[in-house]
Amino acid sequence: MSYLPPPQSRSRQVRERYRKARRRQLAIFSAAVFLALVVLALLITAAVMLRGCLQRTSKPAPKPKPVARAVLPKLAGTVNLKSVWFVYLDNKAIYAACDTEGRESGYPNYPVDLLAAYPLTGGRSLWQVQLDTQVYMLTVAQGQLLCFSQFLSEPPRAELTAYSTADGTASWSQRIDGATHSGVCVDGKVALLGYQLSDGARLCAYNIERGAKAWGMKLPLKGLQRGLLDTEATGSFEMFGAGGVSVYHFLNVVGVVQSEKGKLLREYSAPGFIRSVELDSSARVCYLLTSGQQAGSFAVQALPVSRGSAVNLVRFSTPDPEGTLLLAEGGRLLVSYIDTPTTGGAPACMIAGYRNGHDGPLFSQRLEGGVISDISALPGAPGDYLLAVNDSVDETRLPQGKGRLLRLNGATGTTEEIATLKAPVLYLVPFKQQCLVLARGGDISSYDPASASLRRFKRAAQPLLEALLSADGQRLLVYAVPETTDSSNPFATMQVLVFE
Repeated sequence: MSYLPPPQSRSRQVRERYRKARRRQLAIFSAAVFLALVVLALLITAAVMLRGCLQRTSKPAPKPKPVARAVLPKLAGTVNLKSVWFVYLDNKAIYAACDTEGRESGYPNYPVDLLAAYPLTGGRSLWQVQLDTQVYMLTVAQGQLLCFSQFLSEPPRAELTAYSTADGTASWSQRIDGATHSGVCVDGKVALLGYQLSDGARLCAYNIERGAKAWGMKLPLKGLQRGLLDTEATGSFEMFGAGGVSVYHFLNVVGVVQSEKGKLLREYSAPGFIRSVELDSSARVCYLLTSGQQAGSFAVQALPVSRGSAVNLVRFSTPDPEGTLLLAEGGRLLVSYIDTPTTGGAPACMIAGYRNGHDGPLFSQRLEGGVISDISALPGAPGDYLLAVNDSVDETRLPQGKGRLLRLNGATGTTEEIATLKAPVLYLVPFKQQCLVLARGGDISSYDPASASLRRFKRAAQPLLEALLSADGQRLLVYAVPETTDSSNPFATMQVLVFE
């Protein structure tokens, strides 16, 4: 028979074993909690150290910069003038050729009895000079105010006179007796004068500062069609210079010379009358708008300045050759014209783009519902252009109706409408990093190519606006005149705005 301890003895043993088990459980739990706390502390320390390393070795992502709003051109000053034929400006003053007696002009001269200079910021004149002469062109170069005149009455003559921009005193004068069909241009340090004498055409260059003759030559004018003098409205030398070369154009002949050296680079005679000439900003290619053999037909040709044959770019028929625009900029050419379809239908505006050295178009498209009145390259956006498209033009070629602004991609020909204006657009003027929009009625707006924004910021006192850019490109003169159809009288009032 086995021995069993008494009941009290058994309960003590059970309680003792329970206490030992609890102590073991508590020891195990405490050790686990301690290990967990150690591991957590290690993890927190590691996280803090890793964050510090990341902050030292990496930079936060830069915040996107907001598009800066374009700074509008600053109005430097306003001058109100009376009885004005011509205005010009440099970095010192505004110059005006006036006829205080309000006499009628007889083409090609405009009677002038007063030359005056005004501060760019406005106010009283800096100087005034009383004259009794006639002026056909006014420009400023090399500190001289150049006045060009051509007299058709017998005996004919041409005159080029320089006045000091400092005080208006006459610096020098060149007179060519017997000269007809004269024209003048300025490039660099010389003024070039082209004219016809009884024994042929001449081209001379004069030093602008001193008036001394730099060089002179008799022009070949091979292939000249003198019969065009009887059929075309203009018969004078048209001349312009840029980049060290000057271009002369007379009837169906165009030539290129080195402005300061007098070397004839080339001369070209077209089969028909040359209506206009455009020199690319690179001074390497001339573009010619010529009349075709048939009435109403025209062509645009590319003529290299130094060597190479003329290339026909496009031929077209148009009822309005005056509406044809050529813009040569940065090795590209834009041609805009009102096209008459050979298959019938209403005329519409065509615009095509070309690149130097290529006779095929980069693009060609038809624009319905308007007339392109002006084209401008967009500053800061190479290859892009701004088009002014108006509802129509009147008999004097002033735009009518509403105006639209289109941005044109010069590589693909795609257009994007920027804005529709209540008034028609007269001119587009690139100035610094913006393009000014001059509207009929006097509104002046600024289009910023970078932000693609258009803002109206000034209204002139008169409705018709035109613009002149200073030689250094830092100032823009906008003059506003009344609407008038009488071009034989000077502008009774003129508001001149100078922007910087």
